[in-house]
Amino acid sequence: MRLSAPPERPVSAANARFGAVGGLGKPPVRWSRYFRGPMPAPALPYVRSLDAVRAGAVLVVMLSHWPHGHWQLAAGWVGVQVFFVLSGFLITRLLLADRTRPLGPFLRRFYWRRTLRIFPLYYGYLLLAGGGLLALAATGAHLSGWLAEGARAARTDGPWLLTYLYNWQDLVHWLDGLPDSHRSRFFNHLWSLSVEEQFYLAYPLLVWWLRPARLRRLLVALVVAGPLVRLGVGEWLRSVPAAPNAWAFFLHRATVFYLDALALGGLLALGVGNGIGRPGRWLAAALAAGAVWNFGWQWGWHEALGRAWPTWRWLGYEHPLEQYVAAARAPSWLRLPWAVLPSVVAAQAALLILWAVRVDTAAPRWLTDGPAAWLGRISYGLYVWHMPLSLLALWEPAYGWLKSGWLSETVGLSTYLLASVGAAAGSYHGFEKIFLRMKDAKKPSARNNSTFTVDV
Repeated sequence: MRLSAPPERPVSAANARFGAVGGLGKPPVRWSRYFRGPMPAPALPYVRSLDAVRAGAVLVVMLSHWPHGHWQLAAGWVGVQVFFVLSGFLITRLLLADRTRPLGPFLRRFYWRRTLRIFPLYYGYLLLAGGGLLALAATGAHLSGWLAEGARAARTDGPWLLTYLYNWQDLVHWLDGLPDSHRSRFFNHLWSLSVEEQFYLAYPLLVWWLRPARLRRLLVALVVAGPLVRLGVGEWLRSVPAAPNAWAFFLHRATVFYLDALALGGLLALGVGNGIGRPGRWLAAALAAGAVWNFGWQWGWHEALGRAWPTWRWLGYEHPLEQYVAAARAPSWLRLPWAVLPSVVAAQAALLILWAVRVDTAAPRWLTDGPAAWLGRISYGLYVWHMPLSLLALWEPAYGWLKSGWLSETVGLSTYLLASVGAAAGSYHGFEKIFLRMKDAKKPSARNNSTFTVDV
């Protein structure tokens, strides 16, 4: 029995940089060959300008987790949304380039590379942070404050963290009748990595099985369904007696609520948007339209609820969960923005990525080879290590001094950022690169040796 896919349009040179391989139909292949065969390595160009996008996104996240008011940028969720769109783009790009392979080699290559990129730092961090906290608690030492919270979280949420299901623990705590989850700054940021890993479970199979045209239609449907699902679940949740930790799961951490962002990235890799001329201008227009949208709804809340205007730090991008809670007393027409805002930010992120890819070969050196690009290359480590280092700002001897004024807080913030960069750089060059070299090393297959050359 033979399965084949009809040929489609060839890939244009303009689409090659995106890795859009919708024109490469699968050759006829036997079921018996699905799990064996050669593993040739595609050569996708590394888009250097995306490192600057990574750097900007992780900096927003880091500023949002600074625990003091003057320099805190309460829009870290925007940086996370950018990462989801970027992940959807890069992963789809890689999967499309490999989809002509039999299923076995296709999945082996993908999961081999993802494992070596994500697991070492993630589990190394859990070993150091979680193992260290549990060992400290086992000594009988009196722990208080954030150390006690961290030890309690390591003990109660360890299984969720180890299995990449941490974003589900809020729901389970609620169903078990616990008054609140044992969240800690040591681990609270790892929920987004759980969302991505869960996405990776099914998505490669969809990319391999569906022709690019059908995959495109599926991703468009996910983008359209995103705000509708958020709105529907949110309105249903208002009628269910639920603790605040349940809101965090349903409205902030559920994997299904980020499928539209991941799907937008996938559509970019499929070539959607290639016909947009001057994406930089479209990005500027989208940012302006987003500002009008955000402040328009803020004005509606101000008039309907007497709610205070947000400070300049919000830039109108108030967290959707905060908007959901505020809208509980609002008229029905004011309950829409919290569900739509994540889609607005995802669309803006998609235009930013489109612009970065377009300008890559002509971008200035500071964008592709300067400090911003270097920070982008170590952005995974920055995301993992910055959270525990932010706890130093809550350390009792330093807390009062940091709260004394702008100057002291600026010095504290600079120390926090530099310490995070130092930890991420040491992690990247001293630990992560060991596994990255394995990811890109020669790996023998059944019939030939092939070199892994794609970096995502």
